[in-house]
Amino acid sequence: LNGERRLPASRAAQIKEYIAAYVACSNKASAPIGHAPAKSAPPTADVRVVAEAYCQQLGWSVIPQLPRTKRSLIRWKPYQDRRPTGDEIRRWWPAGSDRGIALITGPVSGVMVVDVDGAEAEQVLWDRLGAEPMCPKSMSGSGDPHRYHLFFRHPDIPTKSKFTPWHEKLEFRGARGLVVLPPSLHKSGHRYAWATGRSVWDMSLPPLPKIILEALSPKPPKVIVTPIQNMPLNSVQGDALTKEFLSGQWANGPRWNERLFAAACDLAGRGVPHVIAEPQLLVAARPWNAAEEEVAKRTIASAYAGPRAPGRRTTHAARR
Repeated sequence: LNGERRLPASRAAQIKEYIAAYVACSNKASAPIGHAPAKSAPPTADVRVVAEAYCQQLGWSVIPQLPRTKRSLIRWKPYQDRRPTGDEIRRWWPAGSDRGIALITGPVSGVMVVDVDGAEAEQVLWDRLGAEPMCPKSMSGSGDPHRYHLFFRHPDIPTKSKFTPWHEKLEFRGARGLVVLPPSLHKSGHRYAWATGRSVWDMSLPPLPKIILEALSPKPPKVIVTPIQNMPLNSVQGDALTKEFLSGQWANGPRWNERLFAAACDLAGRGVPHVIAEPQLLVAARPWNAAEEEVAKRTIASAYAGPRAPGRRTTHAARR
């Protein structure tokens, strides 16, 4: 920009995070135990050798898959909490076997995977992150360049086997999840493969980007609201349902935003100024977070945008 425009703070933060992840990936010597790259990549001709390397060198819990499918060949629940032994690995992948390899994600392997399944999901990810994260990347055997897995260190918070907060085909695979690893055969006959220079043998696993970690973090429960003690109901302007709403009893109920709009319209029709009505309505609505608060403010502003008549509604109890 030749110094003519200042870089937005949000984009500057994304760039700093991207550089930090790149440095972390490049610093192989300081990679945590269980996530450090092997000294050299195992030969891909022998799937059993690769499976052993995943398990013994990286500390991953891997299980055998039926070739060209995503079906497990074993009952894999026990391996959601422990890694297989060397004897189990050798038994599952006999010499010359072409069985696939699947990774059990989550704390048992210390791995979190972002599963990108198509161009639309990829665009959503890039829009959120600003760029593709610098991390190990395996390509689908489908041959579609927009289908791949991104590998990160598992965070120190509870996760689900599959979580799709941003798009139905953009999956975050955590505890007890399953993803197919290279060099497994895809149903197309092609193999899953690590992107050039982006295998787990080339770089260590970086931490999750901050914005993904925030999406995974549990949200605080909505607070149960009690009536507003410092606002006697007989002094509140409004019809009966507006008074019910201002008491806080509908904050956790269904259609709260619709009820908020009706109450705001009633107060507007009675000549209550916007600047006085809005704080009382927000206290009664109890939005969960900043995003909900913005929605509530827009609802109130919409109610005050035009002429309104006072409401004449009775209470729900009276109408029953």
